[in-house]
Amino acid sequence: MQVVEGLLAAAIGLFVGSAVWVVSRQRATDRPLRAGGSCANPRCGVPLPSASWLPLFGFGRVRRCPVCAAAEPQGRVIFELAVAGYYALAVARFAGDHLPHVATLVFAVPLLVILLIDRWTQVVDREVVAAGFAVGIALAAVNGRYALFDAMIAALAAAGALTVAGWIASALDRSARVVAVGRRDIYLAAMVGAMVRETGVVGFLLLSVALLGLSRVVIAGGGSAAPGVGLTVGACLCVAALTMIVR
Repeated sequence: MQVVEGLLAAAIGLFVGSAVWVVSRQRATDRPLRAGGSCANPRCGVPLPSASWLPLFGFGRVRRCPVCAAAEPQGRVIFELAVAGYYALAVARFAGDHLPHVATLVFAVPLLVILLIDRWTQVVDREVVAAGFAVGIALAAVNGRYALFDAMIAALAAAGALTVAGWIASALDRSARVVAVGRRDIYLAAMVGAMVRETGVVGFLLLSVALLGLSRVVIAGGGSAAPGVGLTVGACLCVAALTMIVR
């Protein structure tokens, strides 16, 4: 039974990964959501067939743009398979307890969208953060008023802790290589706090700090703080959150 559930979760994850990729790319390039995605070529950007919402390049039907022949990035398939594996892992982790793994699968969607957009643009999408925060609070409310209170306290704690950490980092080292903590990152931390609640917020913050430290080492080793080198604060927060919700 667990094998069947895992395979079903992986199949769902494959479709979710494809939809997340399309939505993220449309938002990252300020293009409206249409029946399908848009061409990966920024000079073209024509709408793709509706099959582009399906995984694995629309099951092989949308490998290239019908106008400019630009190929869809191979990274999309890797991302879709990674999401499929993540969903299967979540179901295996919470075998027999449906509410936690349903919450994990739901929480993963805004986190993955934010992660992709932030990776491409180095900007945290506030609208997706607001939606994710609302989902976290809503699912907490389903568990009762104490869970709702727990989620709100954890959100405030995560936002406050990241704010203080940003101040300390700026005071200790004002060099250009310090990864700055912005207001949108603080909003994102609050969203994650609402998701992981009191039992997970400390681990989330510690893992985020560890990832930020590793990212700084990567940036220093590359000799540059240019986009694409290391991870942004938003990306580190998303990776830490995705790890904590399947802990």
